[in-house]
Amino acid sequence: MGLEEVVKDILDAAKVDSAKIAKERNEKIAEIIKKAEAEVLIKEQRAREDLQRVKDSEERKELSDAALMSKKALQNVKKELIESAYTGLKGKSADIPERERAKILKTLFAKCAKEVSDIGKVYVARKDVRLANDVVRPAKISVLTENIIGGIIAESRDGKFRVDYSFDRFIELIKETRTKELSNILF
Repeated sequence: MGLEEVVKDILDAAKVDSAKIAKERNEKIAEIIKKAEAEVLIKEQRAREDLQRVKDSEERKELSDAALMSKKALQNVKKELIESAYTGLKGKSADIPERERAKILKTLFAKCAKEVSDIGKVYVARKDVRLANDVVRPAKISVLTENIIGGIIAESRDGKFRVDYSFDRFIELIKETRTKELSNILF
């Protein structure tokens, strides 16, 4: 089996896992959205009741304050939903089966080797040390643990170059680039 086939198999497996993760995440998000909508309906009903009691400027001010609090509460619910989605993604990433993690480590190590010509150390999650040792053994590279969910971080022998292909970094990149898109989809 050629390297391209191995990479294709890994990518295909990762796509399948990604689809599963996305489906489960979407189901959880839908459930959370239902709960949030119910909370919003309750708060809207309370706001309507408050509106009916408004007769003078003091009451209008109270209504304005209540509306602001509702908006803040809704924003907090939205923020919690988005955080929950990312937390779910982290959880699913941490639960990838060992065989898949081994394939992923091989693929990510190959990418690191293309970017850092003289790798001296790699950092992996504690549960992946044995798998990483199998991957880097021919190159006599030190394998150290790092507090990451999974993936790999490679460092040059002189310590000047470092490539971060950890799941944590991937999730952060998704957060940085896709949170607005996720927010638009959800709300």
